[in-house]
Amino acid sequence: MADLAKSVRMPRQKRGVKTRQHIVRAAIKLFSEKGYYNTNSNEIAAKAGVSIGSFYAYFTDKKQLFLEALKYENLIEEMRPYNTIEDKSLEAYLLEFIHNILQVHKIIHPQFHQEVTAMRLMDPDVDKVMDEQDKSMIDYTYRYLKAAKKTLGNQVKIKNLRASAFIIYNTVEKVIHEIAFASTGISEDQIIKELANMLSKYVLCDLPADEVLRSRQP
Repeated sequence: MADLAKSVRMPRQKRGVKTRQHIVRAAIKLFSEKGYYNTNSNEIAAKAGVSIGSFYAYFTDKKQLFLEALKYENLIEEMRPYNTIEDKSLEAYLLEFIHNILQVHKIIHPQFHQEVTAMRLMDPDVDKVMDEQDKSMIDYTYRYLKAAKKTLGNQVKIKNLRASAFIIYNTVEKVIHEIAFASTGISEDQIIKELANMLSKYVLCDLPADEVLRSRQP
């Protein structure tokens, strides 16, 4: 996998960036429709509207492109990290956090998600990329909890932020998967609100108002 990563061409000009994006998007669509093993490089190039030469100018082969598509679908970097929680309640921030993760899942084709799940079991390179993404999301969750602890002080009852980040992320991920890729028969907003409420109670303890104020003082 390391050799594949080294040979990835990252264009700097807008035209090159656009071409590369077209190739990745076309690949995701075809992988979703036909599966990884039933899709070839020529089909991807044709779907993207580029020559096969252009395809190989950006990617060494279909495998490398598939791995890059996994990273392309991961939009964690575009989520706004939080250093302080001052203008909203923790539950409001949890709602925003859950919505952020849901939006990432909504741009993924359900069939592509299924293909990735299957490939992860068979291919160690795919498993490694997905494992890295899971770790990134847990770290993203940890930053939320750290911001809460910094602002809310003793009102945050959890002791181990890293372990709690692991639990919260995996809980949210499971629920979001059901919302994005299955038919729950329940209002999306209702599920998200109940999830945020549950997590808020897990994170926060009930303190008297004066003690909450004291816990927020420097």
